[in-house]
Amino acid sequence: MKLLFGVLGALILSGCAPKTTPAPVSKLSISSQPQQTLKGWGIYPCTIQNDRPNARNFTLWERPNAQRLILRELGISFMRCEILAGSYDAEKDDGSLDTAYLDASLVRQMQIARKFGISQSVLTVWSPPAIFKTVATTFGTDPKTKRAARLRRDREADYCRYVVRVFDYLTKIKKLPVPLAYSIQNEPSYAAGQWNGTPYDAEQWARVFVLMRRAFDQNGYRKVKLIGPECGSYAESVAFLGGSDAPKLRDSRFRAAMSGFAFHGYSRLSRRAPYPQELQKVAKIAASHGQDVWMSEYSIIAQKRTPMQHALEASQRLAREMAYIPCNYWTWWQGWYPVSPKSEVLISGVDDNRLNVSKTYFVLQKLWQSAPAGSVVHRVRSSDSQIRGYDPLEVQSVAFDFKGRSTLLVINPTNFPKSLQISGLKGKVAMPFLTDATSDMKKQKTMVIRAGSVRLQMAKQAILILVSGEPAKFR
Repeated sequence: MKLLFGVLGALILSGCAPKTTPAPVSKLSISSQPQQTLKGWGIYPCTIQNDRPNARNFTLWERPNAQRLILRELGISFMRCEILAGSYDAEKDDGSLDTAYLDASLVRQMQIARKFGISQSVLTVWSPPAIFKTVATTFGTDPKTKRAARLRRDREADYCRYVVRVFDYLTKIKKLPVPLAYSIQNEPSYAAGQWNGTPYDAEQWARVFVLMRRAFDQNGYRKVKLIGPECGSYAESVAFLGGSDAPKLRDSRFRAAMSGFAFHGYSRLSRRAPYPQELQKVAKIAASHGQDVWMSEYSIIAQKRTPMQHALEASQRLAREMAYIPCNYWTWWQGWYPVSPKSEVLISGVDDNRLNVSKTYFVLQKLWQSAPAGSVVHRVRSSDSQIRGYDPLEVQSVAFDFKGRSTLLVINPTNFPKSLQISGLKGKVAMPFLTDATSDMKKQKTMVIRAGSVRLQMAKQAILILVSGEPAKFR
């Protein structure tokens, strides 16, 4: 043993100690081929239901700090919001609006948003007025009888006229901007007895969709995009168009009515199929007809995760829906909620001066500010199977180009640091920002780009946003 120790010691002192093999370099290359144009980042800020119990605890009306963080500093270009069923005067049931109710809910939210520079809105309903439904409730099913509360066929035209009157009130009386887009029903494939909703079958949904388009066009709202079906899973959204070949889009009347294929992002896969490959196929068919693709509601719900795990998963899903699906619009659900922690929200906390701001908020903020609406998406080629640029499930890298400024999102979900060689960059300098377990988009040392390339070390379980271009183009 003494002899062996002496030999090893001599080897170490002489510099002949065994050397560990360095980790391979992960080579990432931003493609020069442009993909879709990113047309908007959005959010559902909060509930606007002003007549619920303890409504002040759930709205943003008296929370200036939360308002500022969501509507000004996050980097959104539009908000998603609802026309509440109480906006209709059900006692008269003659088409009149309950304008006091509308003023205290949607109008108030739109006025607050405009104060922070957000003029674009995407509107929908969770339930039309209860009097329009087969069971007089705003819930998706009658809590007592469990009967589905559907939109009555004989009130479909009334529903369309009601939405037009709301638009008239918003734009002509309150002088608010015309909505960017409208969806006739939030998650028509699902409804429950404990929250507002209205189940449709695919046939009724398509029929009302075409009726709504006609009502918009006949009343001066031709420019409002009509999007859908906004089902709660990828499978259901595809099914509402008849399957992955989207036969409904072969109907010229329906195709003319639709401005965008919209889905919600609450499932990667479905045991009943289709998988994301089928969602991608429908998205391509829609795009071929000049229709935008919308991920109009996404969050991570009802599952326990650390703040870092939450940010990692949200970032990978966003990257997948930019690079693989691909989407023109992407919307988070929801911005603020009083209970902390709640994984669906970016900001929580009852005290407006002591808010809990999630790690995911800071990632989205840096990305959305660096790659705003108008950015062009570019895929990323990778030599590392753990950092993928094109995959049906999760993507770890995607790039955006905005007027000569490049923004690269890279996620390292592994428990090992990565050595990255990144090429295809524009400009002279690159500024890295890093989120890991202890930091939130912390600015790293500015790097000089040589021959379109930089090399850097990336921590384990981390998210990198690399902004490159000319120094004058940085925010």
